[in-house]
Amino acid sequence: MRYDDQTHIASRDEIFSLGLSGKNLSYDALQTDISWNSATFNLLNSYFKELGIRIIEDYNDLVSLELAKNNVLTNAGALLADQKFIKHSLVFATYWNDFEKSNNKTGKSMDNFDGNLLEILKNSQQFIENKSNVDFKKTDTKRIEYPDYPKLAIREALVNALVHRDYNKFYDQININIYTDRLEIISPGGMVDKSKIQELDPYRIESKRRNPILANIFSMLKLMERRGSGIKRNFKYLCNTRKLQFKTYPRIYIWW
Repeated sequence: MRYDDQTHIASRDEIFSLGLSGKNLSYDALQTDISWNSATFNLLNSYFKELGIRIIEDYNDLVSLELAKNNVLTNAGALLADQKFIKHSLVFATYWNDFEKSNNKTGKSMDNFDGNLLEILKNSQQFIENKSNVDFKKTDTKRIEYPDYPKLAIREALVNALVHRDYNKFYDQININIYTDRLEIISPGGMVDKSKIQELDPYRIESKRRNPILANIFSMLKLMERRGSGIKRNFKYLCNTRKLQFKTYPRIYIWW
């Protein structure tokens, strides 16, 4: 395979991705061998109930959401079921208590999250918030908090990492690294069209969805928008606190 001016032997995962692309398929639309009635969707239904959306009650509901087909779950369904069907839906989270990765174990903290994407989102966001500093300013009537990273910015970055991740990379995972001066979220899979985000205007990037079924569900849950404005919103959330940077390589996407 060739990226820019470099050539390398295609990996198993890249060959699989090329096959999907050639057939105009996405990973989340592929059928699994998991029977639809072996899955429950209590967590997803709790989100639906809160938003007043019709809950999943039977097979036809799953089919209408593209979470099942031909009596089995799609990968999207497996990723959103309560059970941990897809083992490589992993997030590794590390608080380094330093400016770079180091062997210093003082204050270092690690955790791993897997299984249901909504549970992963919740746990990942909680980890970042627990390891971040919060300054505050008192006024005559209230206390105003100024966290290192606004909650909405954290959620937006995590949702994008989970929804647009390249799940064809079976032996990789999303990495969250919290350093003294920055937060990095690294997601397997570069830009869908192999471009480099650092060479583009982030305010004018065309929306391209790697996993459209997942994107649709998270959009229904008001956790992301279909029109692809996530990067713009992250700039808005962070413009008053710190400089936001993005970088992509052929195989990974970095937010920090």
